Amino acid sequence: MKVIFDKLKDNENYLISTKEIKKLFEIIPNLSKGIKIVHIQNQEPHKSRFPRPVRFEFLNSQLNISAKKLSKEVIVKEILIELISQRGDDITLRPSSYRFLTKNQIRRIENIAKPIIIEYNK
Repeated sequence: MKVIFDKLKDNENYLISTKEIKKLFEIIPNLSKGIKIVHIQNQEPHKSRFPRPVRFEFLNSQLNISAKKLSKEVIVKEILIELISQRGDDITLRPSSYRFLTKNQIRRIENIAKPIIIEYNK
């Protein structure tokens, strides 16, 4: 897996590193299997045309993350929400319309992600 970071201005940093992404993916090998590229984008999530900051692109097996101004905890949670909804075993957690999850789906996914986040933070 290759991790690509967009360039930032001199005084800016991303709040998540390649090492932290690889650590998360080691915890969830069934969800991260086959992801070839993780692209950390210098883009604010609310300025994106997508409803969530993390998007998995099936055609090129790429995970795109609009990470500007997001904390590490939010990035990890959003990665898990995207991967569980798109690649998890429960098909009722898949978005019903283009990338939009209901509040109920998000709540159920967060409950699934909670033990993974606890293990990640150890």
